[in-house]
Amino acid sequence: MRAVFSGLILSLCCSISFAQTPAVRRSAITELQVMAGAYDLSNEAGTRKCIILLRVADAPGGQAAGLLTQCRISLPVLARVTAWSVDLIHDAPRARFTLREANGIPAITFGEAGPQGAAQGRDAGGQIYHLRPAQGATLAARADSLVGIRPAPAPIQIRPVPPPDPEEMRRTHGTFAFIRRGDTDTQCRITLEPYTAGTIEGRAVLAEGCADKGILYFGPKGWSASDATLWLTGTRGKLSFDRDKRGGWEKSPGQGDWLGLSRQ
Repeated sequence: MRAVFSGLILSLCCSISFAQTPAVRRSAITELQVMAGAYDLSNEAGTRKCIILLRVADAPGGQAAGLLTQCRISLPVLARVTAWSVDLIHDAPRARFTLREANGIPAITFGEAGPQGAAQGRDAGGQIYHLRPAQGATLAARADSLVGIRPAPAPIQIRPVPPPDPEEMRRTHGTFAFIRRGDTDTQCRITLEPYTAGTIEGRAVLAEGCADKGILYFGPKGWSASDATLWLTGTRGKLSFDRDKRGGWEKSPGQGDWLGLSRQ
């Protein structure tokens, strides 16, 4: 088994050009280096498995991800995966990995706690997969080693927010559902309360029962609207949303994974 594993790693390494990674801040290099390496990736039942090599090297969509051809055949969701990214999170599995296509679109995001310390993820169709280090320290141990090294996340920041437009605010207030890519309902509802003239923004109230960690991390608490743009204020900064053709809103480009608001 050890010989087979070594052969797979050697095959992966030999098939990828190890280009010099451009200089980035030390904290980012540290995080990537700690989390990089060979990982076991499997479907929920464990009947289909392969090894994926997460490398510290630029690639279309993020950092380079090396896969054998057999991986892409065994797990078709990996067919167009070229890259990966990672963020530390407070809860298990302590790190959120995203496997991405060359255009940056996520194929699988591993942000839930899986069995035996694995990170559990889902593709756009809801299929479940597990990711864990192929050897060495566990995910939790790797995340713990970064405590005190990695700086606190920078607040989300976008372009300057103009004053609210009372008429736009009047048309916009109401209850919305947060929607993820693929029209996946997060089951998170937010109420944008009516705007009071003369104030900076209206109050935004997230309904109880929301379990989406990204939305909870952002912590929406206020809102404003002007020039066909909706701004949500949270404990982590601000996000902008552009009006879509269905009367809802979708997060403006350059702010991470796609997110929409659908009127209820």
